Formats: sequence, structure tokens, C-alpha cells
Amino acid sequence: MAETLRDKIIKRPLCACCAAFSAGITAGFFVSGNRTAGFVFSSVAASILVAAAVFSGISAAKRREAKRLIPAVAALVSLAVSFGLCRLTVSNGIPDISAVCSGTNDHITVAAEGGTVFTDVSTGSWSAARNAVSLGLSDVCRTNVDVLIYTHLHTLHVSSFDRFSDTYLLSTVLIPEDADPDVAARIEKIASEKGIKCVIYGTEPFSAGNVTFDFSEPAEIRNRVHDAICFTVSSEDGAAAFCSAGYLGMLPENRPEKLFILSHGNQPPGGPAPEGAVAMSRETALECGAGAFVSDGKSPASFAFRLDE
Repeated sequence: MAETLRDKIIKRPLCACCAAFSAGITAGFFVSGNRTAGFVFSSVAASILVAAAVFSGISAAKRREAKRLIPAVAALVSLAVSFGLCRLTVSNGIPDISAVCSGTNDHITVAAEGGTVFTDVSTGSWSAARNAVSLGLSDVCRTNVDVLIYTHLHTLHVSSFDRFSDTYLLSTVLIPEDADPDVAARIEKIASEKGIKCVIYGTEPFSAGNVTFDFSEPAEIRNRVHDAICFTVSSEDGAAAFCSAGYLGMLPENRPEKLFILSHGNQPPGGPAPEGAVAMSRETALECGAGAFVSDGKSPASFAFRLDE
């Protein structure tokens, strides 16, 4: 009687190993919140498993003929293994963070348990956001943005949000309570039409999985369009703060050691950069005396790190 696929999987060690590997990595994807990657990997793993079962069950003559398929199967296995190992680096619940700077646009990507959060501190340019989210997701080995946070709004954010929400499966968008009411209303309308939850926030903390975002009260800078912005990303493993140059000098004494000085807003420094602070752009680093920077201004650049480092 011919063996069934189930019999082949049980009797062939190669198939059993493929099945165990596939199940383990796929479980890691789903537990860490990356369900899209889980579905993709499941499909690839299932194809490899079926191919291995069939290959081990055919005659020697046909097996020799099938050897031409080995490079393609090997390529799929290599892709699955590399992607799986990358994903497992963030499956332990410790969030990874990627800070991206492009010109005067800053974007922060945070990989947390159950989802990915993307914070926008920019002019509202869709091209800048698109490049930043691509870099950020690559840095933290994620494939989707679940939560989008705006620290402030420009008119360009309306069209940018429309395209952003068409590209990624957003569940929530956060808008500051002091944002331009007309721009905020237009974004709320788009979110409502697409079934995206819209949250208006002030200084109260916002939690996403194991990560908490704390927003300080914006500080008005004389003769400047932008208020100075400051927010903290934290978990039980550590914390990092992000602030405008104009907020320097107003930072609390208990601020996190990791401090990033935002480039957006073109603000005069409110004080010298603390030791160890990283500026998002070279220009900002020169203005406030920071010893390191993320981007030299010529092209988008990112700085990825872990909160427990």
C-alpha cells in the first residue's frame, strides 16, 4: 500500500526535521506579533516540507533527475533560515529601536511585543516616511507597522497618512491634542473610513505591548513655528529619550541615559548636549555639541539599538 504524506513525514528523518524547524520558527513569528511574516514563512516552510517528503519517497532514478531542483530548494531553505534567525532576535520581548534621519525628518521605529510602533517627527513628506519605515522595519526585522504616532502635524501629513494607511495594516493612529484642528480632522476622517482607530493624546502615557511612550509637555520656542518636543520610550529593560534641540536645558534630572536630539524643527539649542547624547543629524550635532550623529544629511541613515544595551 502506498505511503501517505503523513507516513513519509514520520518515517523520514529529513522530513521530521523540516517539520520541527518550520513549526518552531513559525511559532516564534506569531508569539512575537509578526503574523504577516508568520503566514509568509508558513507557506514557504510547507512547500519545503512537501518537496522533502516527495523527494525522499521517489525512486533513485527519478531522484537523480530531480537534483536540478536542489539549488532552488536550497535557496528557499537559506532564505527561511536567515529570516527566521533574524526574527528570533526580537522574539524575546525586548524591543528593538531604529532611529532614522533624512534631511530634517526624524522617524523612530519600535518593535514591541504584539506590534510595531512608528513615530513621525517630520514635515509630512511621504517619500521621507516611506524610506524611513523601510529602513526601520529592516533594522528591527518586522514587515508591518501597527501603530503610527504623530508628534505634530503639517498639511502634508494628510496625503502622507492616506498613502501610509494604504501601504501598511495600521490598527491605530495617535494625534497630539494641540495639533492643527483642520489637519487633525482630515486625518481622523481618513482613519474612520479605513477602520483605523484614532487616539487623541496629551501627556498621558501610551502603552503598546511591553513598551510605554511618555510625552512631555511641548515647550513653546519664541519666533519658531515648532514647539520643542520630548518623549521617552521605555520598557522594563531600559529607556531612551528623544527631544528637540530647543528642549535641551529643560530635561529632567532622571532622564534616560540614552538621549537622541531630533533634527526636525530647526530650533536653537536650549543648552549644550549632555555627554553621550546622539544627534539625529550632523548639523544638529554641530549646533548643540553632540559627540555623535545618525545622518550626515546626504542620505537617509539609521541607528538601531536595544533598550537593554
